[in-house]
Amino acid sequence: MIDYIIGKVKNIKTGSLTLEANNIGYNILIPQGSIASRENEEIKVYTYLVHKEDSMSLYGFGSELEKEVFINLISVGGVGPKSAISILSKENIETIISLIAGGDEKVLSSVPGIGTKTAKKIIIELKDKFKNIAAEKNIGDIKKKDSKQEKRLIEALFSLGYKKGEAREIIEKIEIKEDLSDEEYLKIILREISSKN
Repeated sequence: MIDYIIGKVKNIKTGSLTLEANNIGYNILIPQGSIASRENEEIKVYTYLVHKEDSMSLYGFGSELEKEVFINLISVGGVGPKSAISILSKENIETIISLIAGGDEKVLSSVPGIGTKTAKKIIIELKDKFKNIAAEKNIGDIKKKDSKQEKRLIEALFSLGYKKGEAREIIEKIEIKEDLSDEEYLKIILREISSKN
């Protein structure tokens, strides 16, 4: 089992990247927004190999916690690797843990490939385990009601490739006291993100 790979990013696409390590290029499938990196940047990717009769696929994650949640998700009957990746692409990892620990099937059932029946099954099988993970990692109930402008900005960042949970956290960290339009607000947010990269 390959636990992780440290290498240089050579190609980034939606849902995958190529990581070069020791002159080998690994095609790794990743959740949307999981790994924020630039080409030729050296990064560490936690990996999980899925071996089927006719294929092998390498899945990658930005943290050990994200990988742990993925492994737990695919342990549930009816949840394959692609469905698990879709769930992890929906929100940031802390939010996913909170949703399942809190028994919120509504968000889960809205994920492509995950209906109400499967969402209920995930919660039944993983709720207690994720409650323990939340306690260990000090993950609280981080859901909150967003203002109308925050919702619009979250959707705007989501369309740019950020997970909704990540978008919400970015917006919360930027304090703007004056009244601004969505476009002006978004420019300031993107400028702030760019300055930290």
